[in-house]
Amino acid sequence: ISVGVMVGYAKAAGTFESLLESTGKIDAKNISITNTWNGKADAVLTPALGGIDVSYYGGEANLAFADVMTKANTGIKGSGAIGSTDKRAGRITVEAKGTAYAHAEVVAPLLEVSSKSVATNTVNAYVSAIQETFINGVDLYGASVSLTSELNKGKTEGYVRRYRSRGRRED
Repeated sequence: ISVGVMVGYAKAAGTFESLLESTGKIDAKNISITNTWNGKADAVLTPALGGIDVSYYGGEANLAFADVMTKANTGIKGSGAIGSTDKRAGRITVEAKGTAYAHAEVVAPLLEVSSKSVATNTVNAYVSAIQETFINGVDLYGASVSLTSELNKGKTEGYVRRYRSRGRRED
């Protein structure tokens, strides 16, 4: 009996923060808070083609897992004030731009399955991204306020799960 198992696991996890906390008074002409982040996990397995198999019963398992678990906090918080009635702040911008992407793939040789051989391929890609953009708790005196939150902007997918056969080798 012969059994082969290949496992590939990629994980990207973290917290990205860009914060301004006011507990007193902040006088500023302009305030800009920006958080640009990228969470990416790539798990690609390419099992070997060929080899020698002298077993009577055989099995093969290829497992590829890619997980992205991120959190992004971008904002202004606190109990104080930014600007005042007699001295306003100018432009206040809070901006978060994030990308979360998971890619899991098995690129396997063409398998010949018989009653004495079993093959399995499992591919899983998972994305969990939380992005918060906020102004919370502060007294705000500004000429203009802008909050922008973009997650995977311009992307058509946040994850890819793929199984591909490379075909049969010809000598």
